[in-house]
Amino acid sequence: MKKVLTVVLLIALLVSVTPVWAKAEKVSKTTKDSEWFVGQIETLEEAKKIANERMGKLTVPHWIQKYDEIGNGYVEETTREVENVVFILKGQNKYLVEDVGAWTLFTDSPYFESEIKAKLFDVAFDMVLSYPEIELVSINDTPWQETEYKDYFVSEVKRLIREGAGSAFSMLRNKDPYAWQVFLNPKYNGRAYEIFNPKTREEQESAVKILSELEVLDPSYSLPDKRPSDGNISAQAVLKLNDNKVVIVKNGATEKVNRLAVRLQAPKGVTMVPLRGVLDELGADLSYDGRNKQVIIKQGNSEIVLKENSRTAKINGQAKEIVASMQIQNGRAMIPLRLVSDALGYTTVFNSMTGEITVTK
Repeated sequence: MKKVLTVVLLIALLVSVTPVWAKAEKVSKTTKDSEWFVGQIETLEEAKKIANERMGKLTVPHWIQKYDEIGNGYVEETTREVENVVFILKGQNKYLVEDVGAWTLFTDSPYFESEIKAKLFDVAFDMVLSYPEIELVSINDTPWQETEYKDYFVSEVKRLIREGAGSAFSMLRNKDPYAWQVFLNPKYNGRAYEIFNPKTREEQESAVKILSELEVLDPSYSLPDKRPSDGNISAQAVLKLNDNKVVIVKNGATEKVNRLAVRLQAPKGVTMVPLRGVLDELGADLSYDGRNKQVIIKQGNSEIVLKENSRTAKINGQAKEIVASMQIQNGRAMIPLRLVSDALGYTTVFNSMTGEITVTK
């Protein structure tokens, strides 16, 4: 009996540490990193070719609990077939093909269905976080909008937005009407990033044409009015390291998105921002005194004076030593964000996971 139990334990251990997709038989071997996804694919045509190779019946391991004639339990390893489900996603200008069936252990229908929905939730979360940088293109080589999973996927995206998930840099999270039309229209699958971030003249001309054809958001798609708040937030500026976008949020809803002349950087841990484009959107009065090479920032009873290359600031007339001085870079005054926002009575929160900085008035 001890021998039987030992064998059972060894099998159970192997089951727990060996990924199921590592034993799947019909999974493509075209990537060295994994057997259940292929990334960094250059074109949609190539991604479709790989996806088609991976669709269809997939043989996966299956373990069955059995008992011998005297009641001793043991595990019998066998295999089962499952209809593989293959997702094509796009991250900026690269495609990803990912299996669902390949990493499913128990292939009974209810469990397998839950795995598909779990994957859809993961994709919905990523898109609420950073659409159009990430988008779902197809499920089993069919535009996701034309599959049985459309309603579930859209409802998950809306639910995540309603619950305050994601990033202010996501155009879905911002309820951008053009982004929602592109998101819901299968004609634009795999093209969202180029539409909203055109790099070449050809992409710019195409984006202008597409956006000019879009109408006001279909009212049948009910979106949450705003991100939940405590009701006291009047204005926010949301920035992100290594990005030049500034999202201005007022009364819980996105008002506009500005683009700074430079990407946000934090040399020596101090976030420096251009004089204009952030604090003035929250109501601060900004001026530059070229003769004395200093900037003056005012709001209400607060006044901050920063002089170029000086480690001393004047805050409400009082001298204060500071960590980083105001700099002139390429003709632009760069100021330390937290110092100024704190002096004006704003709240500044840095999210180390996403690199987002939220300044709240």
